[in-house]
Amino acid sequence: MWKKIILDRIPSSKSLLTISKSGISFSAKFIKDNNLVEKEAIEFFDNPENEYQLGFSFLDELGKFGSLGILKNNANKTGFRCAGRSLNAGELINKKKILKKIQQDPIKQNRVFEIKKFKQDLNIYYVDFSPIFEQSLDYALIDSLDYSIKGIYRYLNETGEIIYIGKGKIKERAKADDRSEWGVKKIEYSIIEENDQMLLWEEYHISRFLDHNGVKPLFNKIKGIKAYAA
Repeated sequence: MWKKIILDRIPSSKSLLTISKSGISFSAKFIKDNNLVEKEAIEFFDNPENEYQLGFSFLDELGKFGSLGILKNNANKTGFRCAGRSLNAGELINKKKILKKIQQDPIKQNRVFEIKKFKQDLNIYYVDFSPIFEQSLDYALIDSLDYSIKGIYRYLNETGEIIYIGKGKIKERAKADDRSEWGVKKIEYSIIEENDQMLLWEEYHISRFLDHNGVKPLFNKIKGIKAYAA
């Protein structure tokens, strides 16, 4: 069975934001193309209508309340200072569950996002995140979850292995009779209201799992076989 080799190399010819253990960084292309080389600080914004977006704006000076200072990257081997920029963003990352979840992803490609410009205010840039199961709950505590919460979810067993990726009402699906026998120890989920978006992201995450592991999660594979046989 062939398995795709996942490379860590990220194209440098794009406007990119990267989340890493050390903070947040911006590609040299983005900084140069938008004339941001001399900027000293950044402030960040939430989008109340879309929790999977992060906005930000660059400032000329340090010191504005709530902003973060920009770190100038070291000079390269030729002696020229790299135009890429970075910042320590521990407090910001810890405040937003999705940023914390992204930071913990060992695959670099999953921590890199294309930067876009907000057309209604050209001083604001933003990135779109994917729903990545940023909420979590022990399976034993499923009764504490409201029945109305729905979205995409995945089940982890006692060793932390992902054994199923699905969509729908989180509590209702978890309490189905057969699932009590699956060895589920933890549920990770993202809240999504629209059914077409749930389907889109369920298929996306199953496909990503298949790319990285060569097979679907255990119970996606078993259920698929049963459905085909029926």
